[in-house]
Amino acid sequence: MVEGNVIFNRKNTILMKNLTKTLIMAVLPLMFFGLFTCQPESDPAIYQAESFMDVYPDSAFLLLKNILKPEKLSAEEYATWCLLMTQARDKNYMEHTSDSMINVAVKYFERHKDPKRLAWSYYYSGIISNELGEHVQSQLAFLKARSVALEIDEPKLLGRIYENLGNVVRYIRYMLYINTIDLCVSH
Repeated sequence: MVEGNVIFNRKNTILMKNLTKTLIMAVLPLMFFGLFTCQPESDPAIYQAESFMDVYPDSAFLLLKNILKPEKLSAEEYATWCLLMTQARDKNYMEHTSDSMINVAVKYFERHKDPKRLAWSYYYSGIISNELGEHVQSQLAFLKARSVALEIDEPKLLGRIYENLGNVVRYIRYMLYINTIDLCVSH
């Protein structure tokens, strides 16, 4: 009887080893597949903020600000977050101290087909460059925004582009005039 139990236990051990190997061979690829096909987390607050932007920019700003680790979003959503955060800051009259956030949006939308967001990214790049005193860079950004906005039907954006482009050109011409007067007076 003892000998029969030993044989039975040996068969169970062999069966268990084979079953374990089979499970590992089946589950391991599924785990790796699951790890490598995971998409970054999506956040619906981005799209909610976008819908609030024109009427409630302060609420849009708070929604965007409350997104923890926006850089963990998909590349498209992170670029959209950067554009919307820049837009919300501008609409809430907050000072822009850097162009790094809008540059993320510009670089992404230049490589991907979303002309509306690209045009707005160029526009806000122009706004920020102007605020930072980079007037020639601002003018170039507004001209790029104009070029893209003309291809799509965005009259509101075109109006803003022309207004700001006119202000930048007027400022550049004024500074040239002042520099010319300074040169004439100093000689």
